[in-house]
Amino acid sequence: MMTLGSVLQALRNDPDPVALLSEDFDLLITARARAAADSRGETLGQYMHEAVAAFLDHADEEEWAQLVGRLQNGDCSTATCLNLMLRRRLRLEADGAAAA
Repeated sequence: MMTLGSVLQALRNDPDPVALLSEDFDLLITARARAAADSRGETLGQYMHEAVAAFLDHADEEEWAQLVGRLQNGDCSTATCLNLMLRRRLRLEADGAAAA
């Protein structure tokens, strides 16, 4: 069974963020994340690390319940977890840009 610890370990150990996402590759999310990273002068790996840190520090109860539920059901790969965290960051940044 996948655990959050294994996701974090994979992120620390694999220097290629696209390889980590390959199990559940979402071209749209990856392209949006790469564009967002480029606009900040970051690599996709840096952007992904920040998305994970932001999730760990600021995700609300519903977001945690969604992640934990998927982990418990066994239908959550490392890539699925990372995509969930990337989607959250992209959504929040889009909401912030819309509010500005």
